[in-house]
Amino acid sequence: MKFSPFPLKNGTIPPINKQMQHTGHRQRLKDRFFQNGAMALHDYELLELILFLAIPRKDVKPLAKALLQHYQTLNNLLTQQTNDLALFPGLGQSGALSLKLAQGLALKITQETISESPILNHPQQLTHYARLRFPSPHVEQFLVFYLNDQGHYLGDKILASGTLDDVLICPREIVRTALSYNATGIILVHNHPHGDATPSAADIETTKQLVHVLTPLRIKIRDHLIIGRADTFSFHEAGYV
Repeated sequence: MKFSPFPLKNGTIPPINKQMQHTGHRQRLKDRFFQNGAMALHDYELLELILFLAIPRKDVKPLAKALLQHYQTLNNLLTQQTNDLALFPGLGQSGALSLKLAQGLALKITQETISESPILNHPQQLTHYARLRFPSPHVEQFLVFYLNDQGHYLGDKILASGTLDDVLICPREIVRTALSYNATGIILVHNHPHGDATPSAADIETTKQLVHVLTPLRIKIRDHLIIGRADTFSFHEAGYV
């Protein structure tokens, strides 16, 4: 006689409970993460791990895949507004909050990195931070980093948000915020939601005007970065500032 761990009915073994399947999948995914780290997992699997905490009794794999299919990239997903994410079918407020907490932690960690030494020593982290910092990847926005004499990070602020292809910059607000930080240098950053990071004629002219306004106030523009979907353009590297 062989022992069967499942009760038999009509000589057949009943199907495994779905909750048991979910529990086993979750534990296997957790084990893979602990053993091999985040880089060994697919993006949707990382989302699953985050959503486990907010949605404890549901298979979240279809939701994680649907989120990535809709928003295309993790960055596009995490930079959405919390209220907008909460409206995504199946996510809700708890799920949206868990995703925004992940973004917040990434921002804090990157901010610590760029604060350790002169900010221009960390171009990749600076770009990564700016991508996370923009509240929406679908409209053009203008971000300013404020620096001291040694080029160390003092703070940053989004000063303008516009349409898909345009944003209006106010030099007075740049100056006012620079004085509040007692900053002597700034890095300008704006995004091109359409994808191409190549500066327009208006981008170049605006930068020249800002240099003209800020130089007498002894506030130096250290760089102006344009962030596209896949690349970044540096005015400093191109010799514009």
